[in-house]
Amino acid sequence: MDYTEYTFTISPLEPWRDVLVSHLEMYPFETFQDTDEGMQAYIAVENDNEDLLKDIDLSFFTDVKIEWSRKFIKGENWNKNWESHFDPIVIGDQCYIRASFHEAKPEFPYEIVIDPKMAFGTGHHQTTHMMAEWVLEAEWDHKKVLDMGCGTLVLGILAHMKNAGEVVGIDIDEWAYDNAKVNCEANDIQDIEALCGDAETLSKWEDSYFDCILANINRNILLNDMDKYTRVLKSSGDLYLSGFYEADIPVLEELGAQLGFEFIGFKKMADWVSLHWRKK
Repeated sequence: MDYTEYTFTISPLEPWRDVLVSHLEMYPFETFQDTDEGMQAYIAVENDNEDLLKDIDLSFFTDVKIEWSRKFIKGENWNKNWESHFDPIVIGDQCYIRASFHEAKPEFPYEIVIDPKMAFGTGHHQTTHMMAEWVLEAEWDHKKVLDMGCGTLVLGILAHMKNAGEVVGIDIDEWAYDNAKVNCEANDIQDIEALCGDAETLSKWEDSYFDCILANINRNILLNDMDKYTRVLKSSGDLYLSGFYEADIPVLEELGAQLGFEFIGFKKMADWVSLHWRKK
């Protein structure tokens, strides 16, 4: 698959970089990568056109200067691009996330090999980092876990390594779905079920099936789909959410209360937050 790379220069950088990412997530961009001066956003060529950014409303970015350029990238050049930017990371002194071309470090309790290609979720972004912290802190023995909007499936893989009984990963993007399967193979995991689809895919399971749902997506999708998550989550089941800002918490809390969730706790990194709820 071929892509268009949009390079954005943003001044001032914070908090506008994260705000721009959140805004662009409503359009068919597939992944984002921070740079020293802004960020790069990638979109499949078939979803791109020269007037795309003219169609995207950036009018509310009134206190920031945003400049951009675009270029075509052949699909086979993508891995080289990632290899030049993807450094290993450590989460909670317990989990080491690396690519296959990095040195192994078996001294970590959990070592995950992720070759992200175009899929989101390496642990570098604050939202994935916080979600991985939740996974490290919780007990997963024999639990049925749904990784919704799984991207690379890094969260589902970590839950599996912590003895989850069943793990399902779902992503609407076919590239992410393919990458999730590749990452399972890279970690010698055969029993995670990876599916390509949206929240409608959850109709496959009966009510109150999962013990835990991990959903690192974005505010709008979460607001649209949380009722479907509620249906398949067991009573006293845990729901972990991320992909939004602190300012988004009230509207999510209002919906969570309507759906019968109890607030347990939250994490914050930069302007991003992550919530832990429990179904009553």
